Order: sequence, then C-alpha cells, then structure tokens
Amino acid sequence: MSPAAVQIGKSTHHIRELMNKANAEIVLTGRGAEIDNVALAEHYLHSAYMSLLLLLEALGLPASRRRVLADYRDAKKALLKMTHYEGELFFECTDRLSIHLDGLETMFGIAHHRAIERDLDEILRNLEYTVSDPGAFGGQPSGESQLHARVEAVLRSVFGSEVLTKPPIAKPIKNFIPDTGIPSIETLIEYKFIGDARDLGRVVDEVLADTRGYTSKAWSRFVFLIYEVARFKSEAQWNRLLAECDSADRTTAVVLRGSGTMSTAAPGVRVRQPIRRR
Repeated sequence: MSPAAVQIGKSTHHIRELMNKANAEIVLTGRGAEIDNVALAEHYLHSAYMSLLLLLEALGLPASRRRVLADYRDAKKALLKMTHYEGELFFECTDRLSIHLDGLETMFGIAHHRAIERDLDEILRNLEYTVSDPGAFGGQPSGESQLHARVEAVLRSVFGSEVLTKPPIAKPIKNFIPDTGIPSIETLIEYKFIGDARDLGRVVDEVLADTRGYTSKAWSRFVFLIYEVARFKSEAQWNRLLAECDSADRTTAVVLRGSGTMSTAAPGVRVRQPIRRR
C-alpha cells in the first residue's frame, strides 16, 4: 500500500475501534439487553461519525461526505437503536458506518489489510475455549507464560512467521517488553492472567503502566489479552479503563474467561454478550 493508503487505513481503523467500543457497552442482564454506560456509548458513536466526516473532508470527497452527513443526521434520531444478526446485538448505526468505511477502504485498496486486522480481535476472542482445551493443552493455563505460548501457537497458524515473540520496540521504557508482535498489521499483544480477585489490582496497575511504554511508529496498535479464571471485569470495563489513559488511544482489551464460576467473580459484574465487531 502507498503511504497515503496506510494513513487512511489507520484512520478508518480508529473509527472502527470507536464503533466496537460503543457496541461493547451492550450487556445482557436478567432483564435482557441493556446499555452499560449510555453517555459513553453515545460519545463513541458521535466521535465515530465526526471522525469519518473530518476524514472525508481532508480527502476532498464532498459527495461522500454529504452522504455520511445525511446518514448521521438520520442516525441521531435514534442513535442507540439496537439490532441483531445471527444472535448478536449491536447498534444499528454502526452497521451503516461500516458500509461507508468498507467503500472508502476499497477505494484506496486497503480493505483486505484492515479486514485481517479486525479479524485479529475475533481470533483472540474465539480462543476462550481453545486455550483451556483439555485435549490440546491439558486444561486452562496456569499463568501468563502458558497463556502466551498457547495463543502464539494459534496465531502462527494464521499469520505464520510474521508472529514475533518479544519484538523490539523503539525507545522502550524500563522493564517494558511486549509479548507478541505482528508487523504486517502493526500490532503488539500483551498477555495478562488473573487467577483470583487478589490479582486484579496488580494487573490493573500493570496495564496502566504498560500503556505508557507503548510508543513506537512501527507499531500502531496494542492489544491486551486478559485471561480471567472467573469474571472480574467485563471487556467493556477494561476498555473504559484504557479510555481514561491519554496514551491508550490505539489500545484495546480482549477478555477471555476461564473455567471459574461466577461466584468467585467481583460482585455486581454483568456478563457482556459476544459483540459483533464491525
């Protein structure tokens, strides 16, 4: 891809991340589907539309900008309207935004590259049972090193030799070495393991510290893969924590749950359904 296409791809990826974070606010409770934080979901959706409008203006595409603006005005009438596909819930406007982004990415020849990057999050989420498979691994991982080894084994079946263990980064801070890197999609992955509630505070501190170490032009995205033996924080709660970090604009949390029971989870946590990623 040309340098211009790479930059456009980074912008469209950022917009998709905003959409995904909005959809992650949808939770399932005993009363059905609810929005965990309405104000935050609205913020992400408005930001996604505004970012796309600014991008189209910068690219000199007035006709496309007019279409998105008309769609935005219509979407604001029911911004938080939910719909579903194959049992998965998401905000209806994110589906419409995806259509605009798909067209823009295809126009600049970056659709395939971005599709692979978006698929990475789904690959990681789908490892919830694989990394704990008794037949393949003898049960759930016992710590971060086992989680790291199991996930990389699966990633190599998809990305091959591109998967790097402990890749070097420019200007690293003391004690920060990322666990996995995939250069073709400019993504670093860091693994965190929470065995019980006593680990939670430590891991939160580590996550916040690691976001300060994530500064490199060669790596545009950072994914925390957090394995919880039981549910201590929802994925939406982890991503909300990252959203509060100024350095975490391109950082995402993906949460896997082990074989623990909900009785050992932190009180008051509601279970987020698998969200359809756009």
